[in-house]
Formats: sequence, structure tokens, C-alpha cells
Amino acid sequence: MKRVAQLPCLLFFILFCSFTIKCTSQNIIVEAKPISPWSSPLKSSVKEYRDQEGFGANILIQTFFGYKAIKELSQGDIVIGCNGKEKRIVAITKHHVNRYVKLVVDNTTIYTGYDQFYYRFPTCMCVTARNIKAGDMLLNDVKEGCLVTYVELIKRNTLLYYLTVEDTIFCIAPFDVYVHNAEPLVLGL
Repeated sequence: MKRVAQLPCLLFFILFCSFTIKCTSQNIIVEAKPISPWSSPLKSSVKEYRDQEGFGANILIQTFFGYKAIKELSQGDIVIGCNGKEKRIVAITKHHVNRYVKLVVDNTTIYTGYDQFYYRFPTCMCVTARNIKAGDMLLNDVKEGCLVTYVELIKRNTLLYYLTVEDTIFCIAPFDVYVHNAEPLVLGL
């Protein structure tokens, strides 16, 4: 019984020590740097991340006024999502990661988080960027496949942008490839 009582304290300690959180007032941007739960939170030299969703600063998102780079968007802006549906941006966050994936989809280069979710064509099943291979097809807004011709894991620090819209799916790049929402980080006191 004593072990059960200690479990909540241990979980709180792991959660508390696993995040370095910074907040800024511009665009309500939040940076989170989670440490892998399998490494000791006391070892500062170990920098493993387990949540690496997001996109490079120049990824194009369809808006009412055409395509805009994700870095130019703000909370409250309207983007065009699946089936032409307008969706309000609920949150934009950014974070530093130590690895990301370079995809070339129908001759368009996409820099994306290692754990970012896409949808495979024709199955509509979710797949993370790390599991996409050259020759795979990704689902787009007109329910067609976009061919992935190149995939590269890049082990270098970079800044990725999360985008959270009113529901879970929005489109990126000129071919409107479906991607899954990032969940916003909510801080409460």
C-alpha cells in the first residue's frame, strides 16, 4: 500500500522535471523541451525528446488569402482546412528539437517533426513522419495520393512550429496534404 501512495509523488516529480517551459506574450507562443522518460531527469547531458511534432518555419498553410508560411500566422487567424472548411487557429507554439524529417512530396520539400502525423493514401491511416518511406502516398484534400519521393532523417537542432486548429486536421503545402493537429500545451496554476 505504501508503494501505491508513493506513485503519485513519483509521477509528479518525473513530469515536473521533464519539462523546461518558457512563455512569451507574442502570439501566445510556448516552448516545451521534454526529456525522455527513460532517461534520468537529473542528467543534463542527455537530450532526448519524445514529442517532436510540427513544421519548419516556411511550411505553407492555406489561408483565405492564399498560402502563408506558418511563421507568419497568429492565433485567431483563419486557415482553410479539409474540404475548403474555414478553421480558426486555436494556438501556435514553437519548440526546439534535435531531429526532424525532410520529405519531398510531389516535388515540394517539407521539413517536419519526427512525430508529426500524416494520413496515408488510400487507407487514411495515421502515420508519423519517421515511418514514411519513399514511394508512400499521402492523402490530400481532394482524396488523392501525393507521392513521397525522398525521405531523410536530419539529426540537427532546429525550431519547429506547432499549429492547432478548431478540429484535428488541416492542410499544408501547395498540394494540400492532410496533417493532424498538434495538441496545445495548457498551463494552469
